[in-house]
Parts: sequence; structure tokens; C-alpha cells
Amino acid sequence: MKRAKLTGKGLKDLRALVYRRSQGLCDWCGKGVREDAFEMHHRLLKSRLGPDAPWNCVVLHSSCHAWITRHPERAKELGFEISRYDPNPDSVPMWLHQQYAVIPDGGGWAQTLVAA
Repeated sequence: MKRAKLTGKGLKDLRALVYRRSQGLCDWCGKGVREDAFEMHHRLLKSRLGPDAPWNCVVLHSSCHAWITRHPERAKELGFEISRYDPNPDSVPMWLHQQYAVIPDGGGWAQTLVAA
């Protein structure tokens, strides 16, 4: 099975939407990142057929992206990595800007409570 992916204008529009949602901040460390320099991380990994969709993509510095890649268990605990077996991957909360949030497909994010 092949992963459906965006190209061209569709991918450019997704990157712009994800960047606007992040308010120009890395979703991992919270520090500023330039629009032309961020990496778009897929929470449900592309290698696991994760889609190019707003709920699945976050803005990261390259160094933060590398850290998440090297620490998948911690990334999963904080919602930066999602299992392909999760029945509702688009509703998995993540630690975003000092609070847990879910990322709906419309491009924004909504604070949520997570049981400890």
C-alpha cells in the first residue's frame, strides 16, 4: 500500500497552515522558527502511511525533529508520535505550547485535559 501524499500547491498550503497554527514557534521547544527553515513532522509517521493532514503535522526545528526521532517512546508519551494502530489518531492529544491539545483538521488546536 502506498501513502497518499500532497505535492505542489497542496503541500505548500499545508505547510503554511501548520506554520500559522504554530504562531511561528517550534511545537517541541516553543522557540521561534522561520517559515523557510522549519521541518514538518508527521505524528503518524510517513513510513507508517501517515497522511499529509493538519492533525498529523507539526512545526519543528531540525534539531528538535532529530531529538524526537531518536526518542520515540518519549515522543509517543507527549503525542508527537502516534501508533498506526490507534483507532482515532486524529484525536490523540499532544503536549503543545505548555498544555495538552488536540489538533483538529481545520488547522487550529484546542486545549484538552489528559488523565495522569
